[in-house]
Amino acid sequence: MLSRDATLDEPLMRAEEVAELLNVKVQTIYTWAAMDYIPSIRLGMGTKKPAIRFDRSAVVQWLEDRKCSGRLQRVQWSNN
Repeated sequence: MLSRDATLDEPLMRAEEVAELLNVKVQTIYTWAAMDYIPSIRLGMGTKKPAIRFDRSAVVQWLEDRKCSGRLQRVQWSNN
């Protein structure tokens, strides 16, 4: 699904480009797309494997949604 602020002027990304952006393997991107974990666009249908493309702004927003601010204080560990 295209993000609301996406335009048709913005080219869609291939799995290889998304993998490079996220620093993961290309197969991971295909797996995530098949699981609907990462926002993707399936082009084509039928018996052949559909082409999968990604809207850059949707992927960046998906990544931003997963950011963790981290702890403000150090965690105290005990050696029990």
